[in-house]
Amino acid sequence: MLVTQEELDRILNGKRPPESIASHKSGIPAEVPRTWTEVGLSAPAGELGPQISQEELEAVLRLGVDSRPAPAIDSSTPAEAPAGLLVSAERTQEAAETVPDESAMPAASVVPEASTAVSQAVSAPVDDDPALDVRSRLIASIKALPQGIELPAALFSQIVESLSLLKASFLLYDPLRLVYAPWASIGYDETTLHRLRISLGACSSFNSISNGTPAVVSGADDLLPYQKYFSSREFSQISTILLVPFIHEEKLIGVVMISESQGALAGTQDLIDILSAVASESAPMIHSAREEKLRSLPSSQAEGDRGERELDSFLESAHRDNRKVLILSLSLSGLSQAIMGRAAHIDSFRLREDMRTILNGFLADLGKAIALPAGKDTWVLAVLDGRKTDVPVLLHQLAAHLERIFAGVDASHTINPVTARCLGWPDECADIREILSRLTA
Repeated sequence: MLVTQEELDRILNGKRPPESIASHKSGIPAEVPRTWTEVGLSAPAGELGPQISQEELEAVLRLGVDSRPAPAIDSSTPAEAPAGLLVSAERTQEAAETVPDESAMPAASVVPEASTAVSQAVSAPVDDDPALDVRSRLIASIKALPQGIELPAALFSQIVESLSLLKASFLLYDPLRLVYAPWASIGYDETTLHRLRISLGACSSFNSISNGTPAVVSGADDLLPYQKYFSSREFSQISTILLVPFIHEEKLIGVVMISESQGALAGTQDLIDILSAVASESAPMIHSAREEKLRSLPSSQAEGDRGERELDSFLESAHRDNRKVLILSLSLSGLSQAIMGRAAHIDSFRLREDMRTILNGFLADLGKAIALPAGKDTWVLAVLDGRKTDVPVLLHQLAAHLERIFAGVDASHTINPVTARCLGWPDECADIREILSRLTA
């Protein structure tokens, strides 16, 4: 290898990368001698000064591209030269003098070890796991949801969108019927949603998830116990059911059931791991946002849409006690639409059941809330000893109550005295059918 004085000067001044030496084999003046070892001769002792090995030269050359001090050069190297370059003692001293003395420099002028930082950045592992990214984004979006009792349905909508679910349901425990029923779902027909009420103890695979471990149900024998919960058409298309439990304080508060999904995560362990992480993070949120709020309300035994019969029974009881009743009707369709806007997959029947519980909890011992079959979002509030002058205050308090239960919903715009209809019983009207006719006209 041949190096001119000019070439070495450029290298030492950092104007040429060290690897250029290996490729630079032309343009060398004739008077420049070759290295002794390259021409097959032994270097006369002391003639060209201390000898430098290839490794030591590379350390010197790095001064131009690296701020780290070069390794100390051993001037006591024996006269026998290894294969490599020989540099004069004067050039060696000049190279050594180019090493910056960091101890003598102001703190602000010390150059950071850029090459080391770059090397660490390149060698650091890059987190490009798509499943991990999906899980992180999904959990972050769920944590940002409003903490109302509709949270499970809003959470389910986030899961459906992020994991490309085609047929799935979020089953919550129904304490009135003692079953796990769908509060949100996608893809299933009406017959399936009507049948999908699973009691704890229904089959071994459903029992197994109570310990917090997801279950994958496949095979004709294992799927057979679930046949009664699906329509014939739906069940014929099922090959696997994934059950993911939501556990809080050692209680199974909900189950995500999936029978069909698409995308890269479909049918993979990553899908199960993501759902398990979501369940672990969100189960306490569901308990706080839903279960604790509903538990604070007075219990209601009303079941089903009995409409006229339910109101008639209430009025008979008031008549026996010689009490008057203020009856008013109002539509909650605007409130329901606002809730469904952020929980698109919520089950309308379950939303109505929740609304019944909330309204009766609001009235408590003052009266009763009754759903009118004529309109799914039309309700009759029967208030004992109520007066028409009480209606504005009553509705204002109801709006505040609903906003506390359904977090982030502006109920005041959907509930107001202008849209409410009211009459006094029995002074204005005593016949139950006439009352309902006038309220829903």
